[in-house]
Amino acid sequence: MRERVLKLVRSVPLRIVIGIAFLVGAVVAREILLGFLRMATGIRRPPPLWLTSGTSAAADASNIAYAWVGAALMIALGLGAYRLFVKLLEKRQPGEVARPFAKELLLGVFLGLGIVFAIAGVLALGGVFRVVCFSSWRAALIPLGAAATAAVMEELILRGLLFRILEERLGSWLALSLTALLFGALHASNPGATAWSTLAVALSGGVTLGAAFILTRRLWLAMGIHFGVNAAQGAILGIPVSGRETLGWLRSELAGHPLWTGGSFGLEGSLVTLLLGALLGGVFLMLAWRDGRIRRMSLFKRTPALPLG
Repeated sequence: MRERVLKLVRSVPLRIVIGIAFLVGAVVAREILLGFLRMATGIRRPPPLWLTSGTSAAADASNIAYAWVGAALMIALGLGAYRLFVKLLEKRQPGEVARPFAKELLLGVFLGLGIVFAIAGVLALGGVFRVVCFSSWRAALIPLGAAATAAVMEELILRGLLFRILEERLGSWLALSLTALLFGALHASNPGATAWSTLAVALSGGVTLGAAFILTRRLWLAMGIHFGVNAAQGAILGIPVSGRETLGWLRSELAGHPLWTGGSFGLEGSLVTLLLGALLGGVFLMLAWRDGRIRRMSLFKRTPALPLG
């Protein structure tokens, strides 16, 4: 009986549900701790954080400190919850979030920043993107915290849990397709989202981030790219991030056909983003194929884990 229960609990669907419950628990813990912080400091209008809208975006010292404390708490609790889930339920060491991480994380950040700046440069040459003015550098600090939190938590959920566990049975290609479509769908309700922007997010972001995990079998590269893309758009250029208006170091303007600018959704809905993102994802997948990191479908028997790093 005990063996049957363990087998059921470790099945693909239940492991996904339990893993998500662990990460939801981390979010709840963050909210409780931030509630105590607001009571202790008297902050009544906190800035927006990941999964919270907030009521103030003023880049004063208290809001910046609150945003970064919230980001640090969420990242630490999220990684801790993920590691605990893997050790307790999967009975292994969580190699996908193991150290060292600096090299892959920094490479991802530079790639994410480079993609966005390259897109902005192409659109500037076409006359549909321009920097209007400089703002205070302090304005970038709050969205940087939100970008870091989103990158870590969303990659833990989508690639660390969903993709990795689905891949055991469905193989790399189908797991990648499903999680990429889900990644796009999760952005479908954002302000300014359209069917096109949803598809663009799925084919560029969803495929590229999934391919980064397939290539390295670790989450750091995907987290770095995710952070770099969001930070470049919101914290640096001051343009919408997935449709959400963001105050950044610069104030920029997109004016042209939505096919090129992404419309009010922002650069993530641009055809240029789709093409460059898909190109990077294709390079990752070719390298993963060369290194034998693509997993085949195995519906009835879990395939052995691939080497990490």
